[in-house]
Amino acid sequence: MSESSVVALPDVTICAADTAFVPLTVRALKRSMDQCTFGDAILFSDQIVDGPFRSVQIPPMNSIHAYSNFCLYGLPNFIKTPFALVIQWDGYVVNAAAWANAFRKYDYIGAAWHGVFPPGVPLVGNGGFSLRSNKLLQAAKRLPAVGGYHEDRVICHVFGKQLEQKSGIRFAPVKIADRFSYQFKVPEVIPFGFHGIEHMWRYADDDELAAAVAHMQVGKMSPFKTLELIRNCVTNDMFNAAAALLAQSRKFHSAWMLDGVRKQATDASAATAELAELERLIKERGGV
Repeated sequence: MSESSVVALPDVTICAADTAFVPLTVRALKRSMDQCTFGDAILFSDQIVDGPFRSVQIPPMNSIHAYSNFCLYGLPNFIKTPFALVIQWDGYVVNAAAWANAFRKYDYIGAAWHGVFPPGVPLVGNGGFSLRSNKLLQAAKRLPAVGGYHEDRVICHVFGKQLEQKSGIRFAPVKIADRFSYQFKVPEVIPFGFHGIEHMWRYADDDELAAAVAHMQVGKMSPFKTLELIRNCVTNDMFNAAAALLAQSRKFHSAWMLDGVRKQATDASAATAELAELERLIKERGGV
């Protein structure tokens, strides 16, 4: 992207909190910052990291609960700009040209959860790549702690109505959310960003993704989504990345691949056949 096409977002702080996938989180921050200039940029981690961002040290986060608590009760203390763009290692800016000033009309925008929740449940939205106003951050900080929910669902579902009625929080409609990001439903036009490991193949070449795989801790990743990424890599002739990911999968959990396939197969023999076919294709193209 040329310097003239970089989008200036001086009222937005880009930030990410991670203590497990730090090199990949740094990668996500840098890729986003290559496309946009932000008013501030912060990496929250248990280690100090050099980069084009402020590095703020926090205690290790060993669970989704710890991450959610930080986003709700810790993050608001560091954001001085009107908005924060919260990203994760598997979700970042991919099309800066899709930024719209209309995004600033809302206090919370995240990818719509298409096909996940029944009618009547709000579809907006995913927190892994989300725009949050400082007003939302401060209001969420005052919410009581709730166990059993990720922080984005605490904001959007558990206390969504309360935030709207008592704090005047505006959640983006699905149409706006789809222009901003995606997670489950791949759009025809690339939005501002995305979230989900299964989509990472779309925004890297084979060798780059294979290098990123070296930093993935498969034991901490969703078997279903990681298997989907391997399938996508094989389907799109990214065999170096597929081979590296399959090798990492075996390294962390010998039964992981077959267990993941069984979730979608009608019986064990079908699962074994799919696994064998994936391996055959990878080996045929020079993989493991």
